Amino acid sequence: MKSAHRGGEDPDDEVFTQRAVELKDEANALYGAGSIKRALEVYEQALNLLPERDQTRAMIHSNRAACFSKMQCYADVVAEASRALALDGKSYKAYWHRAQAYMQLGQVGKAKRDLQSVIEIEPSYTDAKDALDALNGTSKAGAPAGLGGMTLAPGKKGKKGAKKGDGDAGEDARRAEAEARYAAQAKERVADPPSILVKAAFGDDVRMFSVWSTIGFKDLQTSIATKFAFAGQFSIKYEDEEGNVKNVQSRNDFQKSIYATSTRLRAMEKPPLIPYVKLIIQELPKVEDIEVVDEDGNPVGLAPNEVVEIDEWILDFSSLFREHLGIDAEGHLDLHHEGTNLSNDLASGTSLTDEEAKEIRDAAIEKFQACAAATIFNWGNVHMCEARKKMDGGREPAKEQGGPPGSAIAIADEFDEVERLIGLAKERFEEAIAIKPDHHDSHIALAQRRYERSRLLSAAAGMSGDEGKVAKGHDAKKRIAEAEAEFVGAVADYKAVFATLPDEVPREKTEEEKAAFQALVDEAVARGDEPPTDEEPSTKGQVRVMLGNTLFEQSQLAARLGKEWKSMLDEALENFHEAGCAQEDIDNAVSMHYGTRMTAGGK
Repeated sequence: MKSAHRGGEDPDDEVFTQRAVELKDEANALYGAGSIKRALEVYEQALNLLPERDQTRAMIHSNRAACFSKMQCYADVVAEASRALALDGKSYKAYWHRAQAYMQLGQVGKAKRDLQSVIEIEPSYTDAKDALDALNGTSKAGAPAGLGGMTLAPGKKGKKGAKKGDGDAGEDARRAEAEARYAAQAKERVADPPSILVKAAFGDDVRMFSVWSTIGFKDLQTSIATKFAFAGQFSIKYEDEEGNVKNVQSRNDFQKSIYATSTRLRAMEKPPLIPYVKLIIQELPKVEDIEVVDEDGNPVGLAPNEVVEIDEWILDFSSLFREHLGIDAEGHLDLHHEGTNLSNDLASGTSLTDEEAKEIRDAAIEKFQACAAATIFNWGNVHMCEARKKMDGGREPAKEQGGPPGSAIAIADEFDEVERLIGLAKERFEEAIAIKPDHHDSHIALAQRRYERSRLLSAAAGMSGDEGKVAKGHDAKKRIAEAEAEFVGAVADYKAVFATLPDEVPREKTEEEKAAFQALVDEAVARGDEPPTDEEPSTKGQVRVMLGNTLFEQSQLAARLGKEWKSMLDEALENFHEAGCAQEDIDNAVSMHYGTRMTAGGK
């Protein structure tokens, strides 16, 4: 469905709002099923349909904060929760999500304030009191300022409305239970990366706080910004082993700063009792404050390695675009870093046997291959995203008032441009496979590309939507033949990819995830809806859905042409069932199928 930005009164407001609520519920189910990235996308679709000050937006922003918390993107958690609170200052869930993020970022003071807000708004929310008690307990034990909270996380969420125990005995029992739970969680976190103390200097102002040693760059920026209460942009620098000042612009750079500081501290006669990483913070000028020309009118330019402030909307857009494509902004850097470490091990390992050296070499090559393939694959994804946007014709109207929208419609208004973009995407995916032949994402993307092209060809032949017309300058028979061939090819490609995918071992859910899922089940049962599935979406399951979609569209084209289509539809439904799709969604799809509607005697 297309995004809608509306101003003033609009007779369609109620329709858009109703659809947004449906999308929110769909995203809630995706979250409960563990499909976090897909849930974020659907929540974003819901936001695009709502007016700027609609109160439903607050709930959606709070839910997006929960999604980012699962992904450990704590800077995004703070941003989304803050957006929710700007709309609804009484959203205790938004305060709760933001408090959890602040704890992970080492901002204990802000975490405490948010936890206190949760308690004031919802006194029965005992987890907030447990977390606040635990944080205060850590501080009383003599932990240095800024170090508390890094090993703390809320336990399972209690049911809303739970009453406190009667008398001191009940209170003592509850506290003992909370302390035991946090102690158990602390043990579980032994495998977590170590935290490290950061000493950040902004001129004469020096602040100290603790972060994970593997913290992402964006989260590091958020930690520093909240510590110094920055409103604008700033740069982060460190001194290397030789005293040269260098920029921190990625997770890898922060790792280098840790190594450089460690090397320098080891050389000191009396190193500090608690090691720390020193970072130099410099506030950056805004673009409008920078002199473009000198007194003689010559271009000045920026200082070497200087950075200027970027408007917030650009950063938000890039973040949303990354989410839409499913791109891990630092994933390729991690792969590159691992490959570099292995290469260094190989170069410095003079005592390695030939077999050990070969093993390290092969591992380094594999990491660099994966890094290169992922980068080029994402490049191709950008082309496919643009192509899909240009051929998006919305959806057929709902069969009944308030019902789900009809089938998606493809258009061929920009046929040549879409063909060019799809061709560029194909080149990128094939390049990724040439680098890493077992790069499954690229193989899947090639099959998906054929599916999208078959829809484009069908649209050019007037076979998309009930009111479809042959696009100007196209031979309908030729385009239909091409579309049929692409459908056949896409089905074959999906089946070939599916046969090569390894079996995936289900990931054991944490107690928090189990509690969140159970809450969704309880809500669904209370509404009389079908409970969400507890199964993690696997790559094989996703390929089955894509294969089912392809067979479904192929059968619709066959039905329009008066050819045999039921066997294709049956195979599509079989794949949907195998993938674990909800029966209600499957039934809705069947009811909108062109052949089914024609058989029933009308559109």
